[in-house]
Amino acid sequence: MRQQESHVRAVRLRRHGLIGACSVAATMAATLIATPSTAAPTQNTANYATSSQASPASQQALSLMRKAASSRATIGDLANGRTRMSATSVTPNATVTLPAEGSFVSYQNKAYRIVGGATLYVSSWTPFGGKQKVTAITTAQWNALRVMPKDGTFVRAMPGGSIYRVVAGAPIYVSTWAAFGGPQARLDIDAADVTHAGQDAPWDGLSSQTLDFDGVLDGNPTGPSVFVKGGQTGQIYKMVGGSPVYVQSWAAYGGAHAYTVVDQNAIDNAGQAGNYRFVLKHPMNDWPIRDGQGKFYVIAGGAPIYLPTASLMDGITPSLVASNDLGQMTSAAPYDNLLFRPLSPTYLRGVQSGSVYQVLDGVPHYLASWSYVGGTQTRVDVDQLAIDNAGTGGAYNHLLPLGTPVPAP
Repeated sequence: MRQQESHVRAVRLRRHGLIGACSVAATMAATLIATPSTAAPTQNTANYATSSQASPASQQALSLMRKAASSRATIGDLANGRTRMSATSVTPNATVTLPAEGSFVSYQNKAYRIVGGATLYVSSWTPFGGKQKVTAITTAQWNALRVMPKDGTFVRAMPGGSIYRVVAGAPIYVSTWAAFGGPQARLDIDAADVTHAGQDAPWDGLSSQTLDFDGVLDGNPTGPSVFVKGGQTGQIYKMVGGSPVYVQSWAAYGGAHAYTVVDQNAIDNAGQAGNYRFVLKHPMNDWPIRDGQGKFYVIAGGAPIYLPTASLMDGITPSLVASNDLGQMTSAAPYDNLLFRPLSPTYLRGVQSGSVYQVLDGVPHYLASWSYVGGTQTRVDVDQLAIDNAGTGGAYNHLLPLGTPVPAP
């Protein structure tokens, strides 16, 4: 039953999951910022080396990262047929017959269409030209169906007629069939499923962003990487925190991986409103990643901030981003999704010190009070060492050296 699948349905990237965690961080930030002062705090880096020295606030950072990872671990490999049964450890029943693709079914007094082996909610019969034949399904059938449509499924949202291709649960907009060599078979769905993608049941057949975490959580792999290829250009991208990060070479990822072809326009227009909103321009804040040398980072303002105190990531092996893709100084396409330095302004909080900083043009400035910047802002928890050692070389160069404190208004 849907009520019994709350953990499975934790994959919410818009109102739940990681974005939900970020909003929690924002509401807590006013209490976590350092006591107002016009001078930067004295910071003792000698105590940053071990998790036993980390403040309770660092556990908040870890909690946010773990929440992001666990939401993806629950669903796992969407492309290979992850079902409610496999996600909830329901005992398989070999006699279960699945409803046909495109058919309409009912379960617990709600109507759905079978799309890509999953159930998409029907809120109105108008998109389908009137009421259709509906077959009631059993709980065993419901549990054996996919959580979200299989990768590569094409749908047409009606009314309106916008075309999308599903990639790891998210509807990626198709502006032209040229990206796929011409028109492809697709199923009509209720446009409301796209409008409400990522929300609670019964709208949870689609996600609001790609579910792309490919690291390890508490020793358990959280599913494969998600790669896409722009149909018009042939360029390969890895989906990282909901954003397409350009792949220069397969070598850093251990060789070629499976990918889904998408409209290059969906990548080029990432972050825009309307039909393109399901692909983010930059990876979402707090997203944990690692490079090919085993260094850990968290995303802040679209850029990777180094996490030298690895114990802050205890229990999580973040998803891989190739070192050469991580270190691009240019912001020109196709390198314009993962930035080298954070957008201005971005707000950071050193988890060991509790100090908050406003980053402008890559420079962190100590912020004594949120009132200095017009009120509480969303901030990202980072390792204080990344701020203290900003601009000193290597992985620390994703920030420039500490600037002057933000002046009082």
